[in-house]
Amino acid sequence: MKIFNLAIATPNIGLVVSEYALCLSQMLLALQKHRVRGYDATGAIVMSKQTSILPKSRQELVRDAIAAKCSHLLFIDSDQVFPASTAHRLAMHGKPVVGCNIATKCLPSSPTARNRGADWYAGDVVYSTGKSGVEQVWRLGCGVMLIDLSIFATLPKPWFNMEYRAEYDDFVGEDWYFCEVLERAGIPIFVDHELSREVGHKGSYIFEHSDIPMPQSAALKVVQNER
Repeated sequence: MKIFNLAIATPNIGLVVSEYALCLSQMLLALQKHRVRGYDATGAIVMSKQTSILPKSRQELVRDAIAAKCSHLLFIDSDQVFPASTAHRLAMHGKPVVGCNIATKCLPSSPTARNRGADWYAGDVVYSTGKSGVEQVWRLGCGVMLIDLSIFATLPKPWFNMEYRAEYDDFVGEDWYFCEVLERAGIPIFVDHELSREVGHKGSYIFEHSDIPMPQSAALKVVQNER
């Protein structure tokens, strides 16, 4: 029997937004009512790790999920707003790592997904507006990310870290560090564009892709695709 045994993992400092809690309860009900496509049975547990050190939280959540014999881990940060179908829709792609292109909590907002940039170390912004399906990307935040736990058997520790890079005079966050670990192991990262547009990021209000201004060239492509 093929079982989709999911750990829903939320790193936090002891607080979650109310919208996250409501979305989580609705997603758990959906997982209880409907099997994930391609699996004979579906199970889910919720894991929370309360520390002020985000790399430590993520590392320990993965460790605990593996110890609990889960097949997959779904990182969902405590300030995310997401549809009940999130786990099902990410799982249906069958990718080792697939997530959402989260809008940052600022105005103007920006997507977190990046492709490798020729001129800037932080990469080129990947827009989800006007796109469908999944796209392979270079870097992605872990705010909403589904991971097949089998990949960690071959990945060196630490899986998550925060490092100062002298060449950039800047820090690399724990999520980009994880993307670097994946890149060195040859494991691709994907974004679900349609689901990304249904995910919100709760700050002073819920930030969405409608808050992200697109460059004129990218906006023109969207208009052409919609014709």
